[in-house]
Amino acid sequence: EHGADAGFAVDGDADRCLAVDHTGQVVDGDQILGLLAVALREQGRLAQDTLVATVMSNLGLHQAMTAAGVRIEQTAVGDRYVLEGLLGSGGMADVHRATDSTLERSVAVKVLRDVAGDESARHRFVAEARTLAGLSHRNLVTVLDAGIGEDDDRPFLVMELVEGRSLADALEDGPLTPEDVALVGAQVAAALTYAHGRGVVHRDVKPGNVLLGGDGRVKLADFGIARLLGDTARHTRTGTAIGTAAYLAPEQVRGEDVTGAADTYSLGLVLLESLTGTRAFPGSPTEAALARLQRDPEVPDTLGEGWVTLLTAMTASDPADRPEPAAVARLLA
Repeated sequence: EHGADAGFAVDGDADRCLAVDHTGQVVDGDQILGLLAVALREQGRLAQDTLVATVMSNLGLHQAMTAAGVRIEQTAVGDRYVLEGLLGSGGMADVHRATDSTLERSVAVKVLRDVAGDESARHRFVAEARTLAGLSHRNLVTVLDAGIGEDDDRPFLVMELVEGRSLADALEDGPLTPEDVALVGAQVAAALTYAHGRGVVHRDVKPGNVLLGGDGRVKLADFGIARLLGDTARHTRTGTAIGTAAYLAPEQVRGEDVTGAADTYSLGLVLLESLTGTRAFPGSPTEAALARLQRDPEVPDTLGEGWVTLLTAMTASDPADRPEPAAVARLLA
């Protein structure tokens, strides 16, 4: 069948078809089928119609097919939020671009994967929703809705959609300028100052959780493993490190209780990587985590005295020697 006038065409049998998207890019059938196979294998917990729509969206074909009048079945969560392209995946949940069918606006929807028998994952997901619901700051992703009741088979969290890309994506193009790093660091530090002031430690500050909005605003996302200061309830065993290995503070690696100083350390590593384009502690997760117990990160003198002094203090091995995020924000502003 052909729909070239709408910018989309498929020609040939399934095993040797070609698709042309609305940008004119040719995508062969093997690529489409391959992507579908991967999605079905890795995300078989979702309905196949959702997977098809997700793959089509990621290929840039979804809008063209919709414009052509082709009806694509999609899955809605909460009987309201229609899932579209996959924005990212974490350890226990997937984040989708979605449409709020009631208010007709684009949102981001985080959906917990099928974790049958894993109450810890569900508890952490619910804790994130409740933590974020109690926070409101220009540099934090805003929560709009949630489905976290006992009757919700697939708990979900609806957040504002930040149009832009993550710092991790930006760093794939190389290091940022010192001026841009200062702008990003000041805003993330402001978000941490606010969160810490309300007793919340993020525990997973990393480039992938720093969102760069098209309007220049930076937002800190993913409070999936955040913890309230003084909270005695645990979802992980004592002595267990939790977070992303490359950006953990030494006390996190040792499995000790953490304070806001751990977020300062992680932010220091993020800023260092943003300036140099290189992770301070590369290697496997185990190698990266253990390396900081043996040495401090190397801060090149070529960054200048100001950056060297600040980053060395932020990544001090002793939490008591690190500056508060508020001080970091002031220095970078």
